[in-house]
Amino acid sequence: MVVCPYGLAALPDSLHMGDRPAPLGEESEIRRGFPGGQEIEKVLFELYGKGKRMLLFWHDDLRLRRLMMKGIKTGLALLIVAHSMASGLPCYAQPNIPEDNMPSNIPATIREKIEGLYSVDPVKRAEAAADLGVMGHRAAPAIPFLIGMFGDEILLVEDPTGSFRYARYPVDSANTCPASQAAKALRKIGKPAVEPLIASLRSENWIFRAHASATLGGMEDPRVVEPLILTLADENRIVRINAAIALGRIRALRSVDPLIAALGDKDWLVRRYVARSLGELGDTRAVKPLIDALSDKGFRAADDAAEALHKITGQEFGLEPEKWQRWWEKNREE
Repeated sequence: MVVCPYGLAALPDSLHMGDRPAPLGEESEIRRGFPGGQEIEKVLFELYGKGKRMLLFWHDDLRLRRLMMKGIKTGLALLIVAHSMASGLPCYAQPNIPEDNMPSNIPATIREKIEGLYSVDPVKRAEAAADLGVMGHRAAPAIPFLIGMFGDEILLVEDPTGSFRYARYPVDSANTCPASQAAKALRKIGKPAVEPLIASLRSENWIFRAHASATLGGMEDPRVVEPLILTLADENRIVRINAAIALGRIRALRSVDPLIAALGDKDWLVRRYVARSLGELGDTRAVKPLIDALSDKGFRAADDAAEALHKITGQEFGLEPEKWQRWWEKNREE
């Protein structure tokens, strides 16, 4: 389970990381798909940003469990630290805008919620972001502060009633974080947030670019398409993945050709989610490139290409490019 990494939580169906554990002994997307993932067998969590943010990785993998059996004392120590970090005790993140810079003319009701974004308690920060989302477009003055929350990835649990509590490892399945709630609030604010989010795609901080691209995928605004297309060339692979997923959700047909080009991305995980997005778009221009992608040697990349072909054509030829090619040569004129 991976929660709130780099904006992916803003699209809860994007990477399908939390749906099920990988089969025992199988190489996981978690370990292969994220920075530091190769070290998942050595550590259970990675702290970064001088302790202000936390990523918690958990994978039900035979090799990981064997490692813990070999080093049980180390494993227990890591679990204790992870538990306390997940409880939010020493972790403190806040908007990247100094609180003193808050304009004096912001309405009192909105100011109160913005001030909540600076709480030392991640639950309070998530609640404040969610409350701003409820205000909709009236919360537009909070936009820069909500975007400033994109680095706040402390693990939390949101229950069906909409209340938040700490995610206590390993009992809880965390499903949100303050950054994710900020992204949801920005979507609810709507059009006033579009241009600031597009500007965030040029941030020097790739985590902010990743969250911005994911958030824009939930915005029904034609202005977001071209910036997301350009983001397919971002230097960071997680940002490129989020851009591809976002374009698949928006389903703008002018993104088909750029996504086809992105099937040649150097990173296998990016190629996988490009293929998935082409399947969502359903345009037959992608059929031949996806048939070619059936020979992709990246981890499960060919499977995603085959699934995309099935979505576009309704046919089921699995991983057999010759059958796909024969069918396509016979039917492409139609």
